[in-house]
Amino acid sequence: MECRYCGNKMQKGRIRSKASLLNPIAVSDLVWTDEKDIGKMKRNEAKLSEENEAWYCENCKLVFSELPVKPPVF
Repeated sequence: MECRYCGNKMQKGRIRSKASLLNPIAVSDLVWTDEKDIGKMKRNEAKLSEENEAWYCENCKLVFSELPVKPPVF
C-alpha cells in the first residue's frame, strides 16, 4: 500500500489493543464524531480488537488501519 500523503510504500503490520494484567482480553472503544456533532450524543463507535491489520509510513510516521464501525443507536 502507498501512503496517501507522501506516496512511499508502507509497511504492513498489526495494530492491537494493549491488554493489562487486570483485563487480559481488553478491547478498546474508539468514538468517532462528526465535527458538527461534537458535544452531542450522536456518535459512531469503532472497535479496536486484539489485532487489526494496519500500515505504517516510515516517512510520515503515521499508522493507518481500517476498523469496523457500529452506527449510532439514535
